[in-house]
Amino acid sequence: MRIKFWGVRGSIPTPGKTTVKYGGNTSCIEVETDSGVTIIFDAGTGIRELGFDLLKRKKPISAYVLFSHTHWDHIQGFPFFVPIFIPTTSLKMYAPKAIQDVDSLENVMKRQMSYQVFPISLEAINTMNSKIEYNDIVEGKIDLPELEKEGVTITAQYMNHPVVCLGYKITYKDKTIIYTGDNEPYYNVFASNNQPQKNEEAQQKKKSVLFDDDEEDNIDDKEAEKATQEMNQKFLDFIKDCDILISDSQYTEAEYQTKRGWGHTSFETNISRALAANVKKLYCFHHEPMRSDAQLDELLEKFRQQLANEGKSLEIYMSYEGLELTI
Repeated sequence: MRIKFWGVRGSIPTPGKTTVKYGGNTSCIEVETDSGVTIIFDAGTGIRELGFDLLKRKKPISAYVLFSHTHWDHIQGFPFFVPIFIPTTSLKMYAPKAIQDVDSLENVMKRQMSYQVFPISLEAINTMNSKIEYNDIVEGKIDLPELEKEGVTITAQYMNHPVVCLGYKITYKDKTIIYTGDNEPYYNVFASNNQPQKNEEAQQKKKSVLFDDDEEDNIDDKEAEKATQEMNQKFLDFIKDCDILISDSQYTEAEYQTKRGWGHTSFETNISRALAANVKKLYCFHHEPMRSDAQLDELLEKFRQQLANEGKSLEIYMSYEGLELTI
């Protein structure tokens, strides 16, 4: 399989002289199987250039598009993906099933292309006869007969993010690729250190939102701590022994301390999780918009040196636009 990174930036596109090396387009990754089947992870602004490249291949475009979630930076390139305007195009698109039906993948795409914010509606594109299929899915193995005939299986698992989010695992010939999308380690939201108070008096008066009794409050905290540990272990089980882990690494650990709950992970946590799960190669992804090429270079050198000093075999890379891998 061939993997190519078309967009690696998080949150918002960041064109400019300080992001030339790693790129400023938002999330989009292409995976091509040995038989030529195309799988696309997310449709951030990087999908625009992917669309042009697909057209150059001079064959009808057929692809599976797997959305980790529908936050703007993961869908905003879709209206500029030229293949959707071409009658011979066939796309099968998948995204996490939302809590409310009104937020289905198709409805979110319609809102993004409504008249007030975009000149061409999704309904208008449907009249151009490109075939676009929308699927709202839950975690588990995805039913993809065409890929399974080739020996490719794709499994989804929920990630921790402020909206329903899925990570994806591709397995092929005993090789595994994992794309986490946006994710954050699970943490106990009931713990006192995650409930900052304005002053000491407020801390003394703090009561549980679920229980009035202090003893019950302690039980609640223990149950939450247990659930937190179980969910973090579930993530480790999902990435265990994988060959390539492409994971949200938006923050340093110091930055993360003031951004807990925003749905992103630190480099340090990703390295720790990769080591714990015996991951072979870690590709840091979803770069902080304010992070320059020079800063990413510096962080990469720092973490590689730390791993070398500790005698660890984990390989770590910073994802960049245009990076191609073969597995």
